[in-house]
Amino acid sequence: MLTGDVLPSSGEAYLNGLDIMKNQDEVRRLLGYCPQHDALLERLTVREHLELFGRIKNVPEASLNKFVMGILQDMNLSQYENKLAGELSGGNKRKLSVGIAMIGKPPIIFMDEPSTGMDPVNKRFMWEVIARICTSQKECSIILTTHSMEECEALCTRAGIMVGGRLRCLGSLTQLKAKFGDGYQVDLKLVQPSEADVADATKPLRAVARGGTLREDQLQQACDALGNGSRRALITETNPAGCGVWHVLNLNGAITATDFAAVCSSGLSFLPPIAAGRFRCPFRLEYLALIADLA
Repeated sequence: MLTGDVLPSSGEAYLNGLDIMKNQDEVRRLLGYCPQHDALLERLTVREHLELFGRIKNVPEASLNKFVMGILQDMNLSQYENKLAGELSGGNKRKLSVGIAMIGKPPIIFMDEPSTGMDPVNKRFMWEVIARICTSQKECSIILTTHSMEECEALCTRAGIMVGGRLRCLGSLTQLKAKFGDGYQVDLKLVQPSEADVADATKPLRAVARGGTLREDQLQQACDALGNGSRRALITETNPAGCGVWHVLNLNGAITATDFAAVCSSGLSFLPPIAAGRFRCPFRLEYLALIADLA
């Protein structure tokens, strides 16, 4: 929305004092943008990309070659300047995308996960380049999105955390750690259940789960069969204890009796191993929340 690619449905936003809705042309002249997925032309070389975007950004023709050479050196791409973008490695494509965002020395640069897909060495190199631009040289302000807290700590002076499309907190890393960093980390080592445990867990569901699977309209009957009908109310998109089951049903239209028993049975001796063994992230945290609820 801030780049003008998507129009906001409501609200206002200002960049450098300019309204992003009323002054889109002026705002775009202030921006550099590195998207999450490389927006490169596969049949153009690295140099041709930089020259093309340099002309779009009104870099004077007399200084264009010097400017391009500077970016090639800064991004360690000099040896690839005549190579087609489609033949570059993933890491070098990210370098080129970041280099394009820097063209024209814009005062504001947006970077969407700039080091995605890079090996550790190139990732550290990219971080050094970004840090040099915005801190040492103080050429611009950089707003980046990332899933990596390591990247955030390496680059950001201020951080915001978004949940469900809303900004929940904003401040320096020190402030956020002091306010939200309290708590405990739980490490669990789980034992794989025996076949007898699995059979005992699913035995009450045999009359309900014909064919070994359950549909959404059978969930209440299945919870009743397991001896706790109130568990049905937990199986929603937003409830931490039951959203794992909800997502499986939404994706596949059904859930196996074994997986359902792993989540909804009142016994704890076999519940964590079945859940951990049959599901992958992002469900593990939801099951851990359910275990805490049962305990």
